[in-house]
Amino acid sequence: MKRVIAAVILLMLIGTFLLAYKGQSTEEHTGFTTHRVISHAMGAVDGLAYTNAREAFVENYKKGSRVFEVDLMFTSDGHLVARHEWTESFTKQMQQEHAVATEQGGKPWSYYQFKNTPIHGSYTPLDWKDVLDLLEKYPDAYIVTDTKEQDSAQIKRLFAQLTL
Repeated sequence: MKRVIAAVILLMLIGTFLLAYKGQSTEEHTGFTTHRVISHAMGAVDGLAYTNAREAFVENYKKGSRVFEVDLMFTSDGHLVARHEWTESFTKQMQQEHAVATEQGGKPWSYYQFKNTPIHGSYTPLDWKDVLDLLEKYPDAYIVTDTKEQDSAQIKRLFAQLTL
């Protein structure tokens, strides 16, 4: 009998706790705070991560994502593009090694190289203007930027381009 009473009391306490917990958040969320998931590097596309590709954005948007993280870097000629890194290993991971001369190593590509080299042979690389175009076409989407720059002059240049 004591066990039954203890079990009933325990269930009542758990129920009270759950009701109190559920009732804690009466704050109304709006905008990007209504979303609990951020699609990293525009989200995976066909099981491939870190692409920052147009198709990744569109596929994840269709699945319900509305907050997208995009990696931003400069090309060798100063264009802001969606790329996670310029390393040789990353270039191979994205199956783009044929686009870069061996002596170029892990250095930034030119804008022309970047825009004319599909990711994994078929996905579209994005520059900053392309990202803004996506936001215009999908007005309920949000972008979180991830920049790798550490030099203060580069950071200032980056934010100057973000506001264009």
